[in-house]
Amino acid sequence: LLNQYCGDCHTGDDAQAGIRLEKFESPSQILQGRKAWLKISQQIEAGIMPPAQSEPIPATEKVKILEFIQAATSAVNCVK
Repeated sequence: LLNQYCGDCHTGDDAQAGIRLEKFESPSQILQGRKAWLKISQQIEAGIMPPAQSEPIPATEKVKILEFIQAATSAVNCVK
């Protein structure tokens, strides 16, 4: 879903706002970039992203994206 709704603007060398989603390939990388992901979540939740000229995220898919971000950014490795 992130690729579908965010990939056009947030991948590659010319990624908007410096947010390159492809650099987050693992759960640990998402945790390391937690601050960026929380901002992404806030932008999506507030309806700022995707921008008005882009395809909107349907409500059910928006919930899935926000739940993914919440789970990924609050994961804790208790083994370490």
